[in-house]
Amino acid sequence: MKSFFNKIKISTWPLIFLLLALSLVFLLFLIAEKYIYTIIIFGIIIFVSFKIKVPKFSLVLFILSMLSKLLAIMLIKPPIESDFLVMYQASKLLRVGDLSYTDLDYFIKWGYQVGHVFYQAMLLKICNSVFFLKIVNCLALSGTTVLIYLIVKDLLNEKVAKASSLAYMFYLHPVLLTTVLTNQHVPTFLFFLALYLIIKKDFCKTKPIIKYLIAGTLIGIGNIMRPEGIIFILSIIAYLLCICYKSEKFKTIFLKSLVLILSYTIITKGCSFAFETFNLSKNGLDNQDPLWKFVLGTNYESRGRYSEADLIYLMNRKQELEVIKERTIKNPLQFSKLMAIKAKTFWADNNLYWSNDYLNNENITIFSKKMSGEKVNEYLNAINEQVYIVVFILAIIGLFSLIKNKYDKRVNLFIILLSAYFVVYLLIETMNRYTYTPRVAIFILASIGIDYLSKQIKNIKKCLN
Repeated sequence: MKSFFNKIKISTWPLIFLLLALSLVFLLFLIAEKYIYTIIIFGIIIFVSFKIKVPKFSLVLFILSMLSKLLAIMLIKPPIESDFLVMYQASKLLRVGDLSYTDLDYFIKWGYQVGHVFYQAMLLKICNSVFFLKIVNCLALSGTTVLIYLIVKDLLNEKVAKASSLAYMFYLHPVLLTTVLTNQHVPTFLFFLALYLIIKKDFCKTKPIIKYLIAGTLIGIGNIMRPEGIIFILSIIAYLLCICYKSEKFKTIFLKSLVLILSYTIITKGCSFAFETFNLSKNGLDNQDPLWKFVLGTNYESRGRYSEADLIYLMNRKQELEVIKERTIKNPLQFSKLMAIKAKTFWADNNLYWSNDYLNNENITIFSKKMSGEKVNEYLNAINEQVYIVVFILAIIGLFSLIKNKYDKRVNLFIILLSAYFVVYLLIETMNRYTYTPRVAIFILASIGIDYLSKQIKNIKKCLN
C-alpha cells in the first residue's frame, strides 16, 4: 500500500480528493434516488449473463424465479377487492356446487369472467386456500420467465436470452401481481407458449399443421380465462400473410391459418356452450356489451380509464354508438390528444397500485422487522419503474438496429403482436394491469437491443486493441 501512495505525485492529490468527493456525492445521490438498486440489479444480470456459465439455466431460472415470487406473496398481502373479490366469491360458491352467482348482473353482462371463476373453483377444490391460488400464479409467471429465455435463445443466443429473462425476473410489476387474484398469469403463459411453439423450427417439423393446431388450442384455453386470445390469433395470421408468404406456398399458409382459427374457435365456443349447458353461466362466455370498453376508452375526461359517469350508457347500444362517434369522428382533435395521453400512460407509466396501494395505510413486517409500508411502496415503485425504463430503451434501440441490419424474420411475430396491442389500447379502456401481457413482448424485443449493444462493445474493444 505504501509503494502505491509513494508513486502518486503530490500534485495529483487534489485531483484524487475531488474525484473521491464527487464520487461519494454521486453514490449518495444514487442511493437517495433509489438508482443504486437498479444499477446493482443490472450489474448482476450482465455478470451472470455474459461472464458465468450456468448449466441447465432454464431450470435454475425457474427455481430462482419461483423463489422470488414466493417471497413476494409471503410479504405483500393486499386485500381482495374490486372485480377480483366478485370472482373469488363466485369461485367459492362454485366449489361447493352453489350456482347462485349466475344470477348476479355482473356475470350476466360479462360472461367471459366465468372462465376465471371456473379455473379458481377447480383449484380451490384441490386446496381451499387463497395462498394456493397465489402459488399457482407464481408457477405460471415463472413459466413465462423461462419462455422469454427459450424464445430469445432460439431467436438470438443464450447470453442475451439469459439477460432478458433475468431482467424480467427482477421486473416487479408482474412479480407483485402474483399477490393479486388477477386473471392474467396463466393465460399469458399459454399465449406465449403458443408463440414459442410457432417459432420453434424443430417442433413438429414434418407436420407443421399440428403445430398450429396446438397453438390455437393453447390460445383458446388462455382466452377462456382472459379474452385477449383474438389479438394473438390475428397477429399470427398477419405474420403468416405478411412475413412467411415469400418462403411458403399460399396453400400452406391458408391451411395453417384455418387450423389455427378452427382449433381456437372450437375451444372457446365449445367451452362457452358447455358453461351455458351446465348452468355455470347464463350467457356462456359472451360479452353482452362489447361497446362498453370503447365508451370508456374514448372518454377524454377520464383519460380512457373507467368512469362512473359513463354508466348511463351501459347496455344501451344506440347511445353507446352515439357517444363513441361524438368522441372520435366528430371531435378528432380531442381524440388525437386522448390517444397520445393513453399511449404515454399505457406504455410508459409504471404503478404498483393493485398490489401495493394498501401499504400506504399500514406497516409491513419483513424478516421480523417492522417497516413503513409507505416507504416500502416508494422503493418498490422506484425500482419497478427504473428497470422498465431501461428495458423499454433497450427495446427501442433493438428496433432501430433492425432497420439497417439483417435479422431473423421470426422476430416480426412479436413486432406485429406489440403493434396490435398498441392499436387496440388506443381505442379501448386502459388500466395499468392491462400492460401485463404486452410487456412480455417488450422484454423479448429488448433482447435485440442487448445483442446490438454487446456487439458494438466488442467492436470498440477490437478497435482499441
